[in-house]
Amino acid sequence: MVYVSLGVAIVSELIATSLLRVNATNAGFNPLLLLGIIVFYCISFYSLGQSLTVIPTGVAYAIWSAVGIVILTVLDRVVYHTHFMWQVYVALALIVCGVILLNLYAPSHG
Repeated sequence: MVYVSLGVAIVSELIATSLLRVNATNAGFNPLLLLGIIVFYCISFYSLGQSLTVIPTGVAYAIWSAVGIVILTVLDRVVYHTHFMWQVYVALALIVCGVILLNLYAPSHG
């Protein structure tokens, strides 16, 4: 169940950060976007906190941030057609490898 909480934290953080991008590309202030950003970040941090009851903090945070970085980079490429140099993809692969290694050698968690 803690991995469900971590998954909710990741998805809600992705939504909030994506709304930040939408807000930045639109001219003017949109209170509904701001409300959505606040709500989804609150959900994200609450859910992340719930996952910390079992998963070690470093492991949970590494998974949360790494998955967010990778998915948001892919979304930037697909949705906004952002072009990245090959080094960015190498860096993303290293991030994923780091999280996998952290999960393999971190203290046992349920």
